[in-house]
Amino acid sequence: MPLSIIKDVLEKNGASVSIDDSKISISYAGKDLTLDVDDDWKKEIRSFERSNQYEFELESRKLIGPKSLELGISRLSQDFLLHLVTSLLLKTVEM
Repeated sequence: MPLSIIKDVLEKNGASVSIDDSKISISYAGKDLTLDVDDDWKKEIRSFERSNQYEFELESRKLIGPKSLELGISRLSQDFLLHLVTSLLLKTVEM
């Protein structure tokens, strides 16, 4: 549920939070507050949560997202093609 994200953040900062359907009750420093959350807010919270689901792997240089994958591409050595062709030719000659 998208409201649990807000609850987790507030509780990490020392607030007491409870969720009832579309209401969030917050108690902090002796003060109480109740917020009504409509469906538009829930939709925006879900989209925010999805937008922050990126992970970067430093060793493999990958950026992984919910619907995308980005890789670092580097140019092959010019000798690579020569080694590949000669190894393939040697294998076909030996047969």
